[in-house]
Amino acid sequence: MLRPFPTPIYVTRPNLPPLDEVAAGLAEIWANRQLTNRGPMLERLEDRLARLFDVEHMSVMTNGTLALELGCQALGLRGEVITTPFTFAASVNALVRTGLTPVFADIEPDHLTLDPARVEAAITPRTCAILGVHVFGHPCRVVELEAVARRHGLALLYDAAHAFGTTVDGVPVARFGDLSMFSFHATKPFHSLEGGGLAFRRPDLKGVLERLANHGLQPDGDVPEAGTNAKMTEVQALIGLLMLDRLPDILARGKVIAMTYRERLAALPGIDCLPDPAPGVEVNHAFAPVLVDPARAGIDRDGLHDALRRLNVVTRKYFHPPASDMAAFRALRAADSLAVSRDAAARVLALPIYADLALDDVHRICDMIAGIHARTAS
Repeated sequence: MLRPFPTPIYVTRPNLPPLDEVAAGLAEIWANRQLTNRGPMLERLEDRLARLFDVEHMSVMTNGTLALELGCQALGLRGEVITTPFTFAASVNALVRTGLTPVFADIEPDHLTLDPARVEAAITPRTCAILGVHVFGHPCRVVELEAVARRHGLALLYDAAHAFGTTVDGVPVARFGDLSMFSFHATKPFHSLEGGGLAFRRPDLKGVLERLANHGLQPDGDVPEAGTNAKMTEVQALIGLLMLDRLPDILARGKVIAMTYRERLAALPGIDCLPDPAPGVEVNHAFAPVLVDPARAGIDRDGLHDALRRLNVVTRKYFHPPASDMAAFRALRAADSLAVSRDAAARVLALPIYADLALDDVHRICDMIAGIHARTAS
């Protein structure tokens, strides 16, 4: 008999810095009396992130969606952008809200990132850029996408919301493409309550992004190009600085939990972890996705989701539905059948993973999955 957890175990839970350290930082902010408009906390955070990502420039903003929108605007993009349907709505929203036309290309089946061959087949004279999305901490095929972008003279952007801490051959993912957007949402391994940022190497973008994030205002008060209010507050920046101090421990703990799921679930037919990372890739272990194969498991993804929910384990159907099937985006052009994306969206289930999730609870979740599997696969 499987016994439910007494209180829900959610798919993720925010990591938080010690309250006394927050209070000390707040005292500094109170003494400065600068709460926003590029205060000293924000300047410190941008500097530390740029060094961590090994990029020349970092622009931190109030959330990742606005950061991606302003990145598209700062690059002067016009026309179609080839992107993935296997992503959160924010990726596509940012394109649409900046007047761009998303075109969906399918993903590769191993790590569920944008397939470079499908991207190249989708390019038309109207294509201006590629937007790749790093998925579950695994990067896109950055070398191949760079080659496609160069052959066709396209901008290359990355939604790196899932990939804070991921590296390719020791190089942070922030160094690939023309710019990368990172999310600092509360549920990410690194966060600033809410927040986001752009990592890039072109020096001319820094001033443009700062202006666009402050309503487009120039020092003389004129607005040559419409902007928005995307300024990060000093309190958000403070939390980000404190979370950076804890990031190595958070990522190390995530790896232990992810490896525990991988080892425990390996014996269950039809409950498949994603393949090991590609050679040279170090993922951030921020996610614990499995692919459910109904033919082998005797239960589909939705059934496993519901069965675990009855046991107070709250998993996530990730990404479901794919962006191409959301009402707002159904009319957009798809370059192919998107069969791999739709299959993944029907089968992926993200299991609970966060730094203070007890290993005993991870094993108990695995026992629950094994018990459900034993009932349904027989």
